[in-house]
Amino acid sequence: MFCFHCGHQLPKEAKFCPNCGISQPIQKNNQEEDKPFNNPIENDNGRETVDSNTGLNGVDSSTQSASHVGGQNPYQTPYPQQTIYSPISEVQGQQQTNHYFSNSYIPTSFELLQTFVGKNFHYFTRKWGIEQKVGDEQLGEVKKVSWNWAAFFLNVFWAGYRKMYGLVFLMVLFWLVIDLSIYFLGFGQWYYESPYANVVSLLTAIFMGLFGNYLYYLNAKKKIEKYRSQDSNYWIYQLKTKGSTSVVGAFLCLVYGVINVFIQPFFITEKVEFGHGESGGYLVDVDDTFSVDDEIYFTFYFPFGIGGAYTIVIEQVENDQSYIYDTWDDEVSAQWSGVITSMWVPEEPGEYIVKVYMGDRVIAKGTFYITFNGENHYF
Repeated sequence: MFCFHCGHQLPKEAKFCPNCGISQPIQKNNQEEDKPFNNPIENDNGRETVDSNTGLNGVDSSTQSASHVGGQNPYQTPYPQQTIYSPISEVQGQQQTNHYFSNSYIPTSFELLQTFVGKNFHYFTRKWGIEQKVGDEQLGEVKKVSWNWAAFFLNVFWAGYRKMYGLVFLMVLFWLVIDLSIYFLGFGQWYYESPYANVVSLLTAIFMGLFGNYLYYLNAKKKIEKYRSQDSNYWIYQLKTKGSTSVVGAFLCLVYGVINVFIQPFFITEKVEFGHGESGGYLVDVDDTFSVDDEIYFTFYFPFGIGGAYTIVIEQVENDQSYIYDTWDDEVSAQWSGVITSMWVPEEPGEYIVKVYMGDRVIAKGTFYITFNGENHYF
């Protein structure tokens, strides 16, 4: 059996051509033997054409059943005397090179879309609200909103699986901007432990669930226009390879997600927060300015939420340079995700930096100020 569109040899009962991706007509009985192209006619250019009186399997069209859609015989090309894709081989030294002749039949947008999508094509046509129209190049209006559960639950992984790498890049960039903004604003641990992180993730999932199908259509349309405009005999094959699905793409997105989760704490220094008191494990009267007779409460979180031994270093800032004012060691259980503790303020007014070390790495950092009775004499 051979593909009616590109001439590629197919396994028996194949529903789709593995070379061009076009769906194949279903044979009604087993008496029709799979044959190569019978009755080839060589035109003036040396290209093979198909006899208009004989189908692609060499069966006389007059004896074929017209029970198919539109009364057309699926084993006969509807375009008589059209040049077909005909693979030939040339042996050049020890290397064999395959060539495909150009096809004078221009596939419709529906056929090209089917070639690009491949697996689950009919699922997407239902979601897009389009159908094949004989002799009509236009696909009609495409639904912009339709639900896709895979895109909802997997979002960026689904986009990678469907080879929408531009969308993957934009989603990664979106999350990167959020992470960096939270980091520079000093809301890192608070944000990730608050419901707001889940809200952003849920909104992203809903957006992908509602618009994922349409974004996939726009991606397919862009690729079809790109490769259709190329002067190449292989453009339909290139279109198929750029479409379909990619387990590798989804896997790479998964690898990125895992790496991001594990390396993020190593590149983000949490903010030490200060206050005038503590209640129920939380700071009260949050502030960064204190008087010389105040007690300072401060809190910070451990990387990965795992406690252990740590060192507190207090640095005093003078003339844009910092000097170690005080330091001490402490340790908490590994089950502690963070610490809230207190200290008496330094006796000298000025600007101070608190750094929390685990080993040689600063895991948290913050700045507070000491004044004389609330007056900033040191400025």
